[in-house]
Amino acid sequence: MENDNILKVGVGPLNDAKLLFRDYQVCTEGCIDVRFFAPIREKMGLAALAKDHLNISLNKSSHIRRSDWSADTLSQEQLQYAALDAYVGALLFAKLTANLSKEVR
Repeated sequence: MENDNILKVGVGPLNDAKLLFRDYQVCTEGCIDVRFFAPIREKMGLAALAKDHLNISLNKSSHIRRSDWSADTLSQEQLQYAALDAYVGALLFAKLTANLSKEVR
């Protein structure tokens, strides 16, 4: 997380970085918010961006978002949620930056 040569992409990664530091004293470097590459929209959350740009529906229910993420063992639902968040964030970054480079040409 501390290596700024490895990009960490997603929606609101600086908020996540603050929580990681607050709770675990882990410094996170090299964060990029994919929203900076998206066209301006009213809905700018990961679920809305994933639906708009990738046609992917994400489960963002409060049940899973507010579950116990500090548990010694995470549930399968938590693991899937976290993995999809990371994966979709990376897919969005790739798609939105590819679109941006096409516009620049």
